[in-house]
Amino acid sequence: KHKQQLWSHPQLIGYIEVEDIEPVITRDEFKKNASREELYSALLSIEDDLHKALSEELDKQRVVTFNVIENVLGKALKRAIRIDRKIERPPRDTASEESSRKAIVDENTQGVATPTDVGDDASLAADGAAEEPAGAGPAAKEGEEAKKVAKKKSTVRPATGPGIVLRELPETADGAVRRYQVSGDLIEINTAHPDFKSRIRQKRGRVQMNDRLGGYLANVITASYKQQLYEKTGKNPSRDEIYDDLLRSASDIEQSLKRSMPQLQRELKAISKDGPALVNEVDTK
Repeated sequence: KHKQQLWSHPQLIGYIEVEDIEPVITRDEFKKNASREELYSALLSIEDDLHKALSEELDKQRVVTFNVIENVLGKALKRAIRIDRKIERPPRDTASEESSRKAIVDENTQGVATPTDVGDDASLAADGAAEEPAGAGPAAKEGEEAKKVAKKKSTVRPATGPGIVLRELPETADGAVRRYQVSGDLIEINTAHPDFKSRIRQKRGRVQMNDRLGGYLANVITASYKQQLYEKTGKNPSRDEIYDDLLRSASDIEQSLKRSMPQLQRELKAISKDGPALVNEVDTK
């Protein structure tokens, strides 16, 4: 029943001690006798339990593996959000800012003697600092307060975004297989979708990230994130603007994933080394 997927699984290790069993000349089968039948019966009797135990351990490892991938996806999404904010932020009016700064300086220095006005007094140059000029205190303080407020307003908020979860999702009410769903602040990507399953790869029982899967995840994340963004901001972009926006963000996320791929593969490999190794003893003596 589980011959191919169980006994040949790379993370099921061990050996079976038997007596009175001899291989045929091709060494791919045993000679027929009572001991062979007893061995096969013993193996068949533990297949279901062994398969269940292996599946449970692999599920635990898969959760850890997906957590690592989710963290990388989350960082890529945050980077894309930062890029979006830079694009949407209006350009600074440097000429207006310079004019306002000069106006504050002129206001603060009205009626104050400068080194040039007094003949470039050497004592002022040597001291490096003078007492606060009379009449300039309140205006200077107001100017400093205005600068602090402006700086606080111009501070960029940290790029936060929805979390990402990889898990199996149920079908919709009409039986359709969804690619993702939004649940609160989470983007839940369906690992049971055929497009996800056809792109994910495993080697010796280890989940491997690859460019095809990265491209698919980048597109799914972008579609979900942009949908939420348009709804929250009330934007109503044209069809061309939507296409351009989706393609740009998907490309940004995909490039981030490619840069993270070597480190991600090393982490996934480390997980597999610490993964399950099931040993089951069968006594046929």
